[in-house]
Amino acid sequence: MTPRWKPAPQFGKRALGLLWALAALVLASGFQASDERLFAVPGGSGAWLSPGPALGGGDPLALADAAATVVLVYNHGSESEGEADPCVPTARIGSTTPRIVRNLAGDMVAGRRLAVFAFCTATKTGRFRNDGTGGPPKVAGRRDDIKRLVAALRQAGVPADQLFLMGHSAGGFASLLVERDAPDSQNAVVAFAPAFAGPRDGRSPAWSALRRRYVAHLQQGREIDALVFAFENDAYNRPEDLKFLETVPGVRLRDLSSRSIAGVSCGLGVPHRTVFLDCFGQTQEGAIHAYLAECLATPGQRPAQRPGDPAPQGQRLQPPGAPGPEAPTPVVR
Repeated sequence: MTPRWKPAPQFGKRALGLLWALAALVLASGFQASDERLFAVPGGSGAWLSPGPALGGGDPLALADAAATVVLVYNHGSESEGEADPCVPTARIGSTTPRIVRNLAGDMVAGRRLAVFAFCTATKTGRFRNDGTGGPPKVAGRRDDIKRLVAALRQAGVPADQLFLMGHSAGGFASLLVERDAPDSQNAVVAFAPAFAGPRDGRSPAWSALRRRYVAHLQQGREIDALVFAFENDAYNRPEDLKFLETVPGVRLRDLSSRSIAGVSCGLGVPHRTVFLDCFGQTQEGAIHAYLAECLATPGQRPAQRPGDPAPQGQRLQPPGAPGPEAPTPVVR
């Protein structure tokens, strides 16, 4: 399937006929039109976005044809530390899942069907406070929830090479942490505006120090295979605030405008939520398809280095002020 931006459904007799024809093709392909119910799963709950994969038995994570399916776990963004995160992955209005992610469900890539699982983590609030007291931050709990889901998917028969993490904001940052800690448990990550610790202009000294610890933790990772999208004027992390990721083997950072992408206007949207805008979906769906296909091209191996990619492992350059290779890995809980 050629990657394309799928517009919102239009209603009418002709459109209804086309939808019925599409449904027939989906059923013939072995995928089923999911009712998008939320299932309880290890680490929280979630839903297979429509068209979802055919399931085997009563386990919502057991795929009838895992060998021919690529699973994308999408992780939504977070509210402030003490505020409970909403998660409405299947809503047509106000969804916590961007339309570009919904559009990937059922697509073909590298000869396999994409199945998108929109994940609602059990962790809804965090305990870290502005003065540094309280306990671990929410992003740490979300990281651990994602790890539990990944382990369950692997146990259900999903090969690591066919398992990807996607996420926006804190969901993207938590996904990067999972890949840093266990790079062989899944293939790669696609992160949209990864962030935590609040807006740049409002961070307390304790939050700033915590962010530095997590940055150092990521920088010292053996490998983080990830495609990361950063947006101009993002109140949380601008492209220059995420440049540290380029020192990590495997990371590809894409610096995009939040006003216009490839000639498509983004309007007056909030830069941090650019992934939810049509300007992003219309221009970047193909890039995401291409990245997934590249990662899947050679099972068990990572995409080859290309000009402009980070240096291979063992040749990484440390940015000024970063801990050297001999420094102990910071404890991130």
